[in-house]
Amino acid sequence: MLEEKQIQIRNGKRKIVEAKIFQGYVLVEMKLTDETWYIIRNTPGVTGFVGADTTPTPVSEKEIAKIKKRMGVEEPKHQIDFSEGEVVSNYRRSVQGL
Repeated sequence: MLEEKQIQIRNGKRKIVEAKIFQGYVLVEMKLTDETWYIIRNTPGVTGFVGADTTPTPVSEKEIAKIKKRMGVEEPKHQIDFSEGEVVSNYRRSVQGL
């Protein structure tokens, strides 16, 4: 359940409360294929999807960033791009035991 802190004012007093956002929604990151779409579509309790067509509409990276910001989730400060099998060097410390 996604929650965010909100300021609520009742009887002239301010109070910080946890408010649910996107209540009833499930956000899924997946590769959409015929097989995965069949599994999601036939999952008990799933009643509908966001979008105008018969397939779900992808959420943009910009929208995901906004949702994460509302949740207080920070993006990693360092992004290191390696591909599988690539040779890398570690000059600072030992990686023995990892």
